[in-house]
Amino acid sequence: MGDANTTGDGNTQTTANATGGGNTQAMANNHSMIWPPPAYTGKVRFDVWEAQLDICKNLYRILFKGTSKIPLNQARIHKILFRFKLSPGENTRKEDFISIDAGFISVDEFFCPNWTIHSLDKKKVFFAEMPKPISDYTIDKYPFIYQNLFQECIRVAEIDFKEYLKLAEKYESEINYVPPKCLLITNTARSASTLFGSMLQHSGHSTVFGEHPALTTIAIGFCQGFWNENDVMQLLNSTIKILRKNFPPNHLLIFKARSIETFLVPFLSKQFPEIQHIFMFRKNGLKSVEKMLSLGDSIYINMCQMYIHFPSLMKCLTSLIWNTFKELKPATILEASIITFAEPYFNYKKYQILYNFPIIWQHELIEAPEKVLAPIFEKFEIPDTFIPAAIDRMKYDSQDGTFLSQKIMKKYSATKNVTPELKEKILVYAKHFEIEPNLLGIFDD
Repeated sequence: MGDANTTGDGNTQTTANATGGGNTQAMANNHSMIWPPPAYTGKVRFDVWEAQLDICKNLYRILFKGTSKIPLNQARIHKILFRFKLSPGENTRKEDFISIDAGFISVDEFFCPNWTIHSLDKKKVFFAEMPKPISDYTIDKYPFIYQNLFQECIRVAEIDFKEYLKLAEKYESEINYVPPKCLLITNTARSASTLFGSMLQHSGHSTVFGEHPALTTIAIGFCQGFWNENDVMQLLNSTIKILRKNFPPNHLLIFKARSIETFLVPFLSKQFPEIQHIFMFRKNGLKSVEKMLSLGDSIYINMCQMYIHFPSLMKCLTSLIWNTFKELKPATILEASIITFAEPYFNYKKYQILYNFPIIWQHELIEAPEKVLAPIFEKFEIPDTFIPAAIDRMKYDSQDGTFLSQKIMKKYSATKNVTPELKEKILVYAKHFEIEPNLLGIFDD
């Protein structure tokens, strides 16, 4: 068709998406806003400084305030002084900001539509206040909402973990409360899921969030061994209820997830059976995933090696690697890529019975979009008159303005000469994940 979203790899010349959000290039050019910049060499980290500052803050609170505890039913406000990230693809973390205390607010403030979850750990949960209602940060304008929570956050508020668990019940304690309809789109990376999500975004009928960090945090924490199964159930109960606040019952709320969130499907199906599930996959997509992981040159594979030998340290530094990498020990970018590419597909096949629709294949969406979209629009009562507008979004790069835009991705290439030894390793990975070798796209040459 020659549309901008045919490949998602920058192989097609496109017109810039006029509504594209999450402008990572602007972040890279503004070093007062992001540090280290995307060209980060790995030689400097601020996490230690952040930990030292937290110690100083607690000492100050104890010495001058009498306690470091947050009062009941209140949240501690933090004024942001500096922002920094290891990589534009990293999930939100409390270490994103250097901040100072700025008083307290009632937790009831979080009922306001401009507040959403920023990050979670076992002791604290951080909320972010945005300049606009969260419902405005839709996937058609802001492909990766976690980037906007980093870039645009006005201030953050911290509450105790136990307070967070209670807070969720407040949101749904009203008599006759009915939550909105919900859909979770899980996928493998580089499968045109952002395009698919934008096709389902229609004001007044549906709201689609692109990769909300709260769900990603839970999935990564589970896959890194930080959360156990009971933790995940407890966290999802609160997190889903908080994320769906302020949406009416007849509205469709869609979460376009990261690939790692396939691990959450069995938990969500058990705890929230009303949530619908769709999985999206791309045949012959391994090379595209390898190009994505090559954005940091050799940094990513070096991080994988560090995770293998120093997992506890690396869990504090990155959200892009988890225990599967430690188990399989990838030695090349291509090996790391097949983990990212094949594991979500393996999870889908394992829990396929929990999904409400047949798998969405990337090539079918591109070749016959109306055929793919029609049953989904019908199921969720989105008027079919919106289908032409949905198809029209194929003319634009759905990730324009981000670190995964076609303009950026076309600068990178996959492994051109796959040696017989490396092919043999890839086949071992394929067998491990029970993925058909013909879906990889590297054995056709």
